[in-house]
Amino acid sequence: MRFLLVPWSIGYGFSLRIYTYPLQRYINHPSVELRTFRKQVIALKMLEKYVADKTLTTYNPRRSLRMAVLVEASDTVFEGLLRALVALSKIDCSKLKRSVFKELAENPSLERLEEVLALIKLIEV
Repeated sequence: MRFLLVPWSIGYGFSLRIYTYPLQRYINHPSVELRTFRKQVIALKMLEKYVADKTLTTYNPRRSLRMAVLVEASDTVFEGLLRALVALSKIDCSKLKRSVFKELAENPSLERLEEVLALIKLIEV
């Protein structure tokens, strides 16, 4: 399975849009959109650790050429990463303490990320 990573300009900075590949019909609805720096760093570190193959490519939505990265992962890793990244995109970043962020950024682990996301979800309920 493959992901397409596209940096996207928004009103107050950049977001990282992650699409499943082959692309869906609607370019304005990525599989995951990470808007904060902390979430983007964690996602990129996770992808760097678990993804086998990376290719620099272009993405052309609505005749607006953009740089992108196409990454490949095995099916089991793909599903776990996608589930974790979707959950990461939905949490409030203020709940992610600096120490936890540093730990995840320095030593990314899918199990640890899922553990942190589960704890945050429990706290919010």
